[in-house]
Amino acid sequence: MIIWFSGSGNSLSVARTLAEKTQDTLLHLNDAPAANLSGEKVIGLVYPTYSYDAPLKIKEMLGSIRFPKDAYLWIVVTGGSIGALLGMYLFRHKTQHRKFTLGVPAMP
Repeated sequence: MIIWFSGSGNSLSVARTLAEKTQDTLLHLNDAPAANLSGEKVIGLVYPTYSYDAPLKIKEMLGSIRFPKDAYLWIVVTGGSIGALLGMYLFRHKTQHRKFTLGVPAMP
């Protein structure tokens, strides 16, 4: 089982690739709290990072998911400010907002 969350589609792409290679199933983060994970032996999480931290949605939802005690958990975190900067200018997204034009290049 691979539980995923994606803001831009990058994490979804990674999750799909991993699911294809491992013959595993995908589950969106929103559906995870209601899902029965009791039979899962391996559970993966794929999500983006925002400035070295998990998105608030990830932090909130992880507290409501009941993971089996004997399951092996793994995490793949995607992200990076270079990609955000390229996307911002390529798609002309938030380029008129001073806090983004100054803040995104300053992100590590």
